Amino acid sequence: MTDRAILLSEEDLGNGWNEQLLLRVLAGMTPRAREIVRYIAEHGPVAPFDQVQDHFAHHAHPPLPREKFGGTMTSIKAAVRHCGPESRTPFLHRDERARTDTLSPAIAAAPAQAFAVLDAQPALAR
Repeated sequence: MTDRAILLSEEDLGNGWNEQLLLRVLAGMTPRAREIVRYIAEHGPVAPFDQVQDHFAHHAHPPLPREKFGGTMTSIKAAVRHCGPESRTPFLHRDERARTDTLSPAIAAAPAQAFAVLDAQPALAR
């Protein structure tokens, strides 16, 4: 990793997460999945999923139709499964009854630094 990535902490954020691990998970997602996580982090850590879907269907470029949203969300689960902590603690929880997406409390405040690294060094992402 580069000098900027080294600035990310290895301090435990809870449930096996740290900033460096979070960077690896975010980098392993599709670009659109990263946009969704960033949106939820900036508007959450709990965000109504109708709000998230509406934003990406009507305000993102290119738009993400609602019928393709589930496939994009699968990229998040796959990145956590392949790059996340061994504890396999949920990264993002979808509550169908409450119709919300919630970032894990262990990482809810941490994405900003990891996104800053990815913004500065896009080659780190898949």
